[in-house]
Amino acid sequence: PTSVSVLRGHSSHVKGVTWDPVGKYLASQGADKTLRIWRTSDWKEEQVIKEPFKECGGTTHVLRLNWSPDGQYIVSAHAMNSGGPTAQIIDRDGFKYENDFVGHRKAVTCVRFNGNIFHKASNSSKESNYVCVAIGSRDRSISVWLTCLKRPLLVLNDLFDSSVMDLAWSKDGMTLIACSHDGRIAGLNFSQADLGVPVTLTAKNQLFKKLYGQASGIALSSKPVLIENAELLNLNDNIDDMFDDFVENGGTENGAKGGAKTTLNGTPIKGPTDKQIEVKTSDGRRRITPMFIVPSADGGVSNFGAGGGSAESNLSSSDSTTTA
Repeated sequence: PTSVSVLRGHSSHVKGVTWDPVGKYLASQGADKTLRIWRTSDWKEEQVIKEPFKECGGTTHVLRLNWSPDGQYIVSAHAMNSGGPTAQIIDRDGFKYENDFVGHRKAVTCVRFNGNIFHKASNSSKESNYVCVAIGSRDRSISVWLTCLKRPLLVLNDLFDSSVMDLAWSKDGMTLIACSHDGRIAGLNFSQADLGVPVTLTAKNQLFKKLYGQASGIALSSKPVLIENAELLNLNDNIDDMFDDFVENGGTENGAKGGAKTTLNGTPIKGPTDKQIEVKTSDGRRRITPMFIVPSADGGVSNFGAGGGSAESNLSSSDSTTTA
């Protein structure tokens, strides 16, 4: 392995990091009472968040923040609201922080989202999705929340003799493992009756495409493609159209009548190869764009997704603080 970059900005210990599941950002939280968002494109700071952490003390060994599986929210560790400990909810859209999880008596040390998105059938024709998150604290307790509920699904008080240090969900999302500073590990088993029914991989992939564009489906490729910029999305759609024309013409650069294909401004284009598509711009420069092939629904698609729209509506429709 080689060093890609060293991220400099925190002025004290960095106690937690989490990847954006979409791959565009990395978030870190430190003892300097800041949470920082870093772009993976150039490893520069995108945002620094200070306000929710101004009153926090340096009493936690770790600050394990976590990004929601759909990429729409970050939930931080140790934050404060009106003198009480909270887990701050940070919205991907503008990195606003208007909601939080409250109820723990001491500082929150760790947050872990379940990797599943769950399905909820309502009485109306509309169906909604939601996600699940577990929170551990220095008060030796664990709370488990569903974003479709205003109160926690479960609160386990005094589970350990010391602070909760970390949490982890099993691959199927039905087992939660917690560890403590007292040297013990605890396991919690859930069922679909407790948490709900996970949506299919196809539904997750469709949700990612809805949130981040047609090319954002997370496949088994080692280099998934993300397009979150409107102009790039338009370019990607144009490339898709060009590739469709290419296939319709039998895989040749010339059309059915033998004429060379051109872009909208009349400049000739080169058909796609196995790895990329080359387009000549109006000023004669070459633009090479990687070609993303979306896998079939049953072709081994693997991705994280969650009910971003539903989570947003649930969180925003509730009070600014959720109480246990």
